[in-house]
Amino acid sequence: MTSWDLTDMAFAAFYGPNWAELAELLLAVDTGEQPPSSFTGPQPDGAVSPFPRAVYCQDFHLPVRDYREYAAHLGRQSALARDMRFSPAALGALASCLGQPTPLPNPQHRLRVEGSPPILLANSLHDPASGYLWAVSTAQQIGHEARLLTYEGAGHGVYGRSDCTTETIDRYLTSLVVPAPGARCPAVSPPDGRARLGVRHPSLR
Repeated sequence: MTSWDLTDMAFAAFYGPNWAELAELLLAVDTGEQPPSSFTGPQPDGAVSPFPRAVYCQDFHLPVRDYREYAAHLGRQSALARDMRFSPAALGALASCLGQPTPLPNPQHRLRVEGSPPILLANSLHDPASGYLWAVSTAQQIGHEARLLTYEGAGHGVYGRSDCTTETIDRYLTSLVVPAPGARCPAVSPPDGRARLGVRHPSLR
């Protein structure tokens, strides 16, 4: 098991979040015992659907010119985050876009939203893939049309996390009713069902 494999499994567990299974896996790695029965090990590249890299690279400007600059970023990152040196999904996407021709047709830019119906944004406070500050920034850029619902727990994806999040989003989808400014839903315990750590989360495919 490489450091890449271990980081990939931990990152996938954060999506659940599947704390118990991740703890069992780490204990097995530390003691040399058999990993949890649900652990299948790293998957070969052909075992998962390919990430739509061509679309990603054309729509997202990544200011990394070549491999030398890429390697320099990795070196600085390793010094700053010794225990979790990279996000395998993000790192793979970044590497695949090296040498992408410019100018890009639709690079990221500040949002320009005017005259839209209310827009509900929902984000968990501890999301491993879509950082909470991104949601805050998006709501600020949209302006008065936006309303941010904060789920005070962990994991990726908010709908279905709790009665609070699900009912709030359902009201918006059926009646365009947005919650009050600063609306928050308390965290709930992760479900008992455990995802397989050896298989990437669907949104990483």
